[in-house]
Amino acid sequence: MRNQYDDLKDKMQICQSDMQSMELRLHALSKDNAALKKQIGVQELYSRRENLIFTGVAESVSENCAEKIHSVLCDKLGIEDAKSRILLSRCHRLGPPGAKNRQRRGSPDGPSHPPVRPRPIIVRFQSHPDRESVWKKRANLKGSGIFMKEDIPETIEEERRSLYPILKRAKDAGHKATVVGNKLVIGGKSYTVSSLNSLPPGLSPRDVLEVQDDNYHFFFGRLSPFSNFHISPFTSNGREYNCVEQYYQEQRARCASDSKAAKEILNTRDPSLQKKIGKSVKIAQEQWLEQKARCVMIEALQAKFDAHPDLAMYLKLTEDKHLVECNKYDSVWGIGLDLNSDVKNKSEEWKGKNWLGECLMEVRKNITV
Repeated sequence: MRNQYDDLKDKMQICQSDMQSMELRLHALSKDNAALKKQIGVQELYSRRENLIFTGVAESVSENCAEKIHSVLCDKLGIEDAKSRILLSRCHRLGPPGAKNRQRRGSPDGPSHPPVRPRPIIVRFQSHPDRESVWKKRANLKGSGIFMKEDIPETIEEERRSLYPILKRAKDAGHKATVVGNKLVIGGKSYTVSSLNSLPPGLSPRDVLEVQDDNYHFFFGRLSPFSNFHISPFTSNGREYNCVEQYYQEQRARCASDSKAAKEILNTRDPSLQKKIGKSVKIAQEQWLEQKARCVMIEALQAKFDAHPDLAMYLKLTEDKHLVECNKYDSVWGIGLDLNSDVKNKSEEWKGKNWLGECLMEVRKNITV
């Protein structure tokens, strides 16, 4: 019996070792996959550079999309002789006319009835100059109910979302600024998500996404070092995490015994997707919040700041100020108000608990750098 026990114990140790090796390889593959996705996104962005997407264009049975777009170019954008001057390579609706989108309540069903909410029309122009001339006139659509947007891959759009707050601040400050592809262009100089720290004074992510007064330090957005979405890799219990959100959602999934969701969360590098997968986990939410959530969050934050002395110093420099996440969509971890709110410095007006701010302040007490 003793020999059998020892054999089983050895086999279990070998299995555990193999599982750890497989997890490490999975993490490595996940990183490679993220890098490949980014490269593909850039290539896909280039391949879509002649495209524009129009929404709000009325849809009808047996329609001619090209004629409708030329009508918009002429009547709404003010491009004379658009049909002969602006040549289209392709033009069609996006997606099938789904049944749930097709009918108003009480209206007849069937293919002879057009959708209530028209599907977007994607247009590919024969020349890039034509596409640019149309795009530059997009302001003329204001009030028409028709909107125009660029055809951007989701991986690139994710990067652009981080740039929009800085773009707005730059324009408000009188700078000539725009977003081109996955780059922010200010005064003729280009910046990517990875080079935002070299922005001019007043436009750095910390200047844009954080606001301070004598008593409070407000923050919001993944470019703030205090955000759960801020990419700041750390290791805990032998696993590597790219941000606090990944750790929190993975632990939540494991608490719910959902190993499939936990692995999916570990295998994605996008914090938004990590949160989305986590929200799909079936768990007793109130019990989780009461018994586990704050402890798990503090564990993640402690590991993050231990791994990044520069971020720990930045947190320490907030001294005794109240740290506050201005997330208008979160009434648990944030205060239910945004950075532009006039009452954000009045705690009695908060619509949320600010748990993230409280956890950050708890971790700040332990920082010795």
